[in-house]
Amino acid sequence: MKYNFGFFGKKTNLVFYSILWILGSCTSAPPPSENTNYPPPDNSAKEKPTLLKDTTPVLDTTHWYVYLTFDDGPQPGTANCIQICKEEGIKASFFMVGLHADRWRAGKLLVDSIRQAYPQFVLANHSYSHANNHYRYFYQHPHVALADFEQAEQVVRPNFRIARLPGNNAWGIEHKEKSHHLVAAVLHKMDSIGYDVIGWDQEWNFRHTNSRPVLVPDSLVARTMHLLREGKTRIPRHLVLLSHDRMFSRPADSASLQRYIFLLKQQPDIVFQTIDQYPGVSKTPLITAHTF
Repeated sequence: MKYNFGFFGKKTNLVFYSILWILGSCTSAPPPSENTNYPPPDNSAKEKPTLLKDTTPVLDTTHWYVYLTFDDGPQPGTANCIQICKEEGIKASFFMVGLHADRWRAGKLLVDSIRQAYPQFVLANHSYSHANNHYRYFYQHPHVALADFEQAEQVVRPNFRIARLPGNNAWGIEHKEKSHHLVAAVLHKMDSIGYDVIGWDQEWNFRHTNSRPVLVPDSLVARTMHLLREGKTRIPRHLVLLSHDRMFSRPADSASLQRYIFLLKQQPDIVFQTIDQYPGVSKTPLITAHTF
């Protein structure tokens, strides 16, 4: 017997394709010409790309910062500077000469004590020979000067690669240099090995005949506050004071240092800080510092 399924076969196919069309219309995107009336995208709500966080310390701009620095140690007077700063509870920075540490065993112990006292004190590099006081030759031979600082680094072992040039007020921070043209090549070489070079905004001068301070503390404080209030420092609200350890070897002169600190502490907006906290200093470490 022969069966004819033509009619039913066509009907079945029709139903099958109808179902496929319905399913397809449920899952397919609307054609481009269709108006779906979707609200426009809110671009203001888009998440903005994450930026790398700046880890540079931000100091309170409502205060004035004084960076008390001592040069040329270890010398007679260094121990007095350490003791006074500890008694007054302030921070300070010591730029040390390698040759002085090499030739004086007690001085080497003072250098070690300053290094270990971080973060109250910072130990920094002030060259090995102090240019033997022949500054023009020193700076006209940059490779000699660089080797001198590297030698000092081995002896002094500063907390960070922070230095001060002997006999010259030069700055080299964040690859930006401010100096006399004579020392520019040395600054460039120091920068190439990761050193920040620190100058000064104010100097406590001394008599070269006997190393005693010239200004009395009250006059020095008045000058410090004038420079800060008038914004006459390299960076407003930040003042680097240069002094020398040997200025304070005598009891009367040590008392002058203590009075200067005391008078500044009476100013409510003054903060004593170490030079590694000066804006822009990279704090490239040389050793692992310990706090005691």
